Amino acid sequence: MFQTLPSDFFSNSTVGSVAGMGGTAAGISSLIFNLCTASLVAHFGYGVVLTIAGLLAPLGVIVLFLLVGNIHRLNNLDARLISTTP
Repeated sequence: MFQTLPSDFFSNSTVGSVAGMGGTAAGISSLIFNLCTASLVAHFGYGVVLTIAGLLAPLGVIVLFLLVGNIHRLNNLDARLISTTP
């Protein structure tokens, strides 16, 4: 669901770049988390790793809502104002 957000927040000319940067950030963070997992398990056990993994999704949602602000439904007038069809 989060992969569709760049098309909601950015103009048509920048959606691909923003989505690409998001994918790159996800790949790099996955690499770092995988590299850290072995030492975390060795020092603290699996509970810490599973707790961190379980907290990442709710934390991401909280950060998203803090950055986006108020989400509301567009009425028909607002939808016509932002329509891209001629």
